[in-house]
Amino acid sequence: MPPDTFQEEFFVGAWHPSADLSVTVPDHLSSNIAVSQGRNWFIMSSRSPFHSTPNGLVHRLPCKSQSTDNSPREVVAFRGYILEPAIHSWSASTDIINYWSSARSRHNGVFATAIIGARGDQIAFITDAFGVASLYYREFEGGLIFSTNTRFLSMANDTIDYSSARILLHTRSVYGDRSLAAGVHRFPPGSVCEWGNGRVTKKRWFNPSDLPQGTEPVSSDRLRDVELSFQAAIDRCLRLQAAGCVLPLSSGHDSRRILAALYAREIPFHSLTVRVLHKDYRDLDAHWASVMARDIGFKHQVVELPAPDEFAVLDYTRRLLVDSHNTEHTWFLSMYPHYPERQSLIFDGLGGDIWGNTGFGDKELIVCEESVKLQKIAETEITDVYDRIVSRKKWPSSQSVRQVLVDYLAWLPDGRNKSCLAFMLMRARSGTGMCFQRLVPAGHVTVYPYCDLDYISTTLAVDPQEKIPPHTLQARCLELFWPQYYAFPGSRRIPADSRPGSGAFDESLKHACFHQLWEEAGPHMAGALYSLLTARAYAIACMSRVHKGLQRRARWWLNPLLMIVAKQAAGKICWTKDRL
Repeated sequence: MPPDTFQEEFFVGAWHPSADLSVTVPDHLSSNIAVSQGRNWFIMSSRSPFHSTPNGLVHRLPCKSQSTDNSPREVVAFRGYILEPAIHSWSASTDIINYWSSARSRHNGVFATAIIGARGDQIAFITDAFGVASLYYREFEGGLIFSTNTRFLSMANDTIDYSSARILLHTRSVYGDRSLAAGVHRFPPGSVCEWGNGRVTKKRWFNPSDLPQGTEPVSSDRLRDVELSFQAAIDRCLRLQAAGCVLPLSSGHDSRRILAALYAREIPFHSLTVRVLHKDYRDLDAHWASVMARDIGFKHQVVELPAPDEFAVLDYTRRLLVDSHNTEHTWFLSMYPHYPERQSLIFDGLGGDIWGNTGFGDKELIVCEESVKLQKIAETEITDVYDRIVSRKKWPSSQSVRQVLVDYLAWLPDGRNKSCLAFMLMRARSGTGMCFQRLVPAGHVTVYPYCDLDYISTTLAVDPQEKIPPHTLQARCLELFWPQYYAFPGSRRIPADSRPGSGAFDESLKHACFHQLWEEAGPHMAGALYSLLTARAYAIACMSRVHKGLQRRARWWLNPLLMIVAKQAAGKICWTKDRL
């Protein structure tokens, strides 16, 4: 489990069209977990340490007049935020209920919503436009169990979805509407999925075909439109109202534009940067963020990574919270002790480099023939590099996994922006996006100004060929409207005199995490790896435990495999047949 001081934000529930269901929370968990239940459903959710909301993320609708008992028959479980009107996970129940009770064709926000309808005979799940807020389900004994985190859906004898696992090996996260467990599915982006009255219906409320086609050239007027649209997105985020703002600040353009917007409004905010090293062990983020803070005049905190053994424990917690579905941002939980002890808006730059920089940054993926575009994107993500490492008896081929991605992206419209949209639905949705979704404690609200639908439309109007680095929309807007912020070097413009640093500490962290993975799997590890790897790769894996040089060379492919095996060895079970 996560450390006692970390209060995870989630909801998990079960629904059956006819069977009676009930749930009991142990006394030692009742202070942190809220339970709502009716005859044929229940939902458990986290509570907020900053809000007096007895039902956590679950909001009850009024009982119908024809109800024969006092149990609630309609509920809304809501995690995330909507910008118009401004509501978030911890808003007043009446505001959340009013929003989801009204018929709306557009939802500008990042959210996961479950709605149990009249008399409990229907359940609906609604996801944001690009499915950034995670929401999963599995069908079981004629009913459904669902959650914002796959780890709450685990069952005895779960088997690995090897297509998902192979995607994880190549891309560092699990792309698509799938999970590492066969039978556990992610709700599709921009969709409404309903069960009830003997039917299952799935429809999309968001259609990317309605977005601009990327035909407009860059001009001063167009850049002004982009900047005004971004500032409007910031204003909409601020209307969500919180006791404070937090800005995780890197040296890239995403967070700098947010920084400029907050500072210009004289909005009090807490900025912090974890000291992590870039290519050749250069200290770019923390160093240049500190220089900006000193020269511009805002408060800033540098967070140092802990000692290797402590970092390995944090990495274990991170893997638990993301259910081993992601290997991005291993440093992320280091920020946790430094969040304010009051509800805050946490600004994340997700999407900035996608809509402003074309995502892949590859012109070929923009201009190539539509008939081969998705295949080329899949080939970019899934190479043949693992073919000589993993056992063909156990794993699907790289080509079959590429086809999985092509099928997943097939609903995207043709046009110049297809690669941008694909990047958002793959790397952003399942990669870095998962960090703020799973690793921020309950009570805070993570907001994504670059995921504002109006801002996305404005930026996608611009020809993506004119966004390829170094001439990105992000850089152009900073240079034109915020030259003071653009002038600082960083990860996007590394100074010519920047020298490589020492990798000794970084290596010690990776070494500690590597051995933590082996320890978790214990005696299960050797047999599992033997079945997963070729004979040569298996020999390298075994020798890497004692040979540091071999370990350094093999970690890029071995670590995600160790993570998958450790997850299976842990065998944490949430549901069994007699418990639903």
